[in-house]
This record gives sequence, C-alpha cells and structure tokens, in this order.
Amino acid sequence: MYTTELASRPRARAWVLDTIVGYLTGVRRVFEIECTTSIYSGLLRMSDLLSLQPNLDIKLYLVAPEERRDKVEHEIQRPTFALREKALPEVCGFLPFNKLCETLEGIRKLQLASSLKPNFLEKVAEYFAQEPDT
Repeated sequence: MYTTELASRPRARAWVLDTIVGYLTGVRRVFEIECTTSIYSGLLRMSDLLSLQPNLDIKLYLVAPEERRDKVEHEIQRPTFALREKALPEVCGFLPFNKLCETLEGIRKLQLASSLKPNFLEKVAEYFAQEPDT
C-alpha cells in the first residue's frame, strides 16, 4: 500500500498531509503535495509564500511520486526559483511518496513518534542546490 500508487488514490493528499502533521508540532514545515498538478505550480506557490513572508524561517517540502523526481530537479533549478534570496533548491526538499511512506511506517512500527524531532525530514528529503563553482 505504501507505494507511489498511493498518489492515484483520491484521498492520498489528505492522508499524507494528515500523517505528517500528526508527527510534527507547530508550523515549522510546509508541504506541497503534487500528484496531479504541475511541479512548476507547486514550486511557484512555495516561492510566493517566501516572497510574501520573507522573514519566515521554515523548511519547505515538495511531496510527489518518485517518477517525478527529474521534473522536480529540473524545475527547481529554473532561475525564478534558484536565484531568489532564499533559493528554493536550498530550502525546499523533495520527498518521494514511497520513501516518505516507508519512513513513516518504520517510525510507526518502532513506536518512535513520541521522540521524533521534525528535522528527521531533512535526512529523508533530497535537495537540489548546486555546488558553487570553484
């Protein structure tokens, strides 16, 4: 059940978001769940959020099927996202549905939720920040 097929289920977005929120306290993370809409539009919403709230110090995550990974990497490197003061490739991590679901299932099985810190997602997410030229 915990595969990218989850994305095709009608309630997948709500299930993933509710599951994640259940593990986190306070608004420290923002999630854009992309299973049917364009990656670009999800990144644009995150960019808009950072533009409207420039002092916001939170982590952003785009959750999507693994099959869309290359598209996420390509889109997040566009100048409109990569050249902002808070560059999206540095602050927005990609979380594949399957990897996120496997991680959450492991946390549930090991009963680690009560001792979980929100930064666990940073270790699960993939970031596409470019290395500076030397």
